[in-house]
Amino acid sequence: MNWYFCVTSRTWQHYQSHLVAALESCRSETKLHPVCVCDAPDRGLLDILAKYDVQVAIRTPALAEVFRRTTLEGFDPAVAEAHYLRLEIPLIETREEYVLYTDCDVLFTMDPPLKEVRPAYIAAATESQRYNRLYFNAGVMVMNVPACRQAYGAVQDLVLSRLTNGIHRAYSQGDLNGFFWSAVQYLPAEYNWKPYWGRNADALIVHFHGPKLHHLLPLPAEPPAAPDVRMRPEMPVVLHDIFSRSPEGYGYWSKVAHRFLAAAAARGSGHVDP
Repeated sequence: MNWYFCVTSRTWQHYQSHLVAALESCRSETKLHPVCVCDAPDRGLLDILAKYDVQVAIRTPALAEVFRRTTLEGFDPAVAEAHYLRLEIPLIETREEYVLYTDCDVLFTMDPPLKEVRPAYIAAATESQRYNRLYFNAGVMVMNVPACRQAYGAVQDLVLSRLTNGIHRAYSQGDLNGFFWSAVQYLPAEYNWKPYWGRNADALIVHFHGPKLHHLLPLPAEPPAAPDVRMRPEMPVVLHDIFSRSPEGYGYWSKVAHRFLAAAAARGSGHVDP
């Protein structure tokens, strides 16, 4: 199955460590074929992608010009362009009926069983509340490509309507929830496991939802069994609050991420310190 992720030329370097860890974990733990959707990849990004045989699809969001003209409070056009690239996937994919999409701040701990995941439109797991199936997290989705392609125009209309009416909650995630809330197939939490839920030996895809690796103080050179990591004190209060739900979980999953980064560095695959 194709695994899609999206980055932009203006934002990818902020998530470089996550990107390398995701690619390294995909390569070592799965049989997925990575596809990167990007607006204008620079040489640094292309070099990393080439080392992992990543297919590159150059694309800009359909409403990119609208985003650049939007002046709503709290709306960042650069962030919007990165978020809305995922809506272009149904127009890019031409061979497979179902594909996996994830944000780039994920780790694959094993090859996720996806053959039986056949949603009518999309399949996704819950947001921050593990058992609340009233709102899904769009950071990991299995997409029914023909169905999502058919719905593409209506989804874009919804995005434009919401922006016109001053609504931009959670960018594309809010729009996807608004459009597919009654049609989404919910996946088990292990398909989109969050560090603030703690350890889980059955987690398939770990999503650093909230604090990222570069928000944490560096791990010691030889982490103990339960590494002591802390949020950088200058980080926003909201990130401190999320981290406080499970410091041990962040310590554990950060250690896993650093193992993948070390493996990438050993092979010269573009690791930088977070």
